[in-house]
Amino acid sequence: MPMNMFNNGRAQYGPVAQGFMSKVFGWMGMGLFVSALTSYAVSPEVSPHLFATLFSGPIFAIMLVNVLIAIMFPFILGRISYVTAVALFVTYAALNGIMLSPLFAVYTGASIAYCFVAAALMFGIMALYGWVTNQDLSGLGFIAIMALLGLMIASIFNWWIQSESFNIFYSAAVVVIFALLTAYDVQKIKVMTRYQIASEDEQGKLALLGALILYLDLINIFLHLLRLFGEKKNRR
Repeated sequence: MPMNMFNNGRAQYGPVAQGFMSKVFGWMGMGLFVSALTSYAVSPEVSPHLFATLFSGPIFAIMLVNVLIAIMFPFILGRISYVTAVALFVTYAALNGIMLSPLFAVYTGASIAYCFVAAALMFGIMALYGWVTNQDLSGLGFIAIMALLGLMIASIFNWWIQSESFNIFYSAAVVVIFALLTAYDVQKIKVMTRYQIASEDEQGKLALLGALILYLDLINIFLHLLRLFGEKKNRR
């Protein structure tokens, strides 16, 4: 999340940006709400025909668009309008909600709720630590990112091995890694609040980027807690 992401010569850095962190968490909350609403609306229990239609083919296009938005968002943010950035963020959250909708078919509603609350508590604790600590977490963030890349490579080999023990280890490690990344990312955002972007639109776009990063941290913690502790529905 580079400080000079807007390379158009209009960024002027000065005092702390007022309310910047509240904007970040506000947009993050909005993204979670959109994802939850979309996921529930598309779930097989609520819309079985829509669910079957989406997951019989279009889901691959949805996944591709979603991944492209997440990857490209930081790079195009300085060249698009604030309204476009908001539209992309909300679109990403909605598409992600569609991709999460199968959870309602696999896990009980209670376990989904419990795991989300647990993830939110873990996220909140690590976010608070990242905000209040005076220790530089950049080294910790680098280690966490490298560990995540290593796990991703190892998971490719596990496709052939199909080790259940590795799957459990993988999910537990991912929970720890994204908890650490939460603290690291919040500290990065805290550093950003020491500066003031010349335009409110640019400040808003930067808040959207921070919201997307923290949204992904929480979602990954939640998904892997669910894999570890979620109660699956009985299938007859």
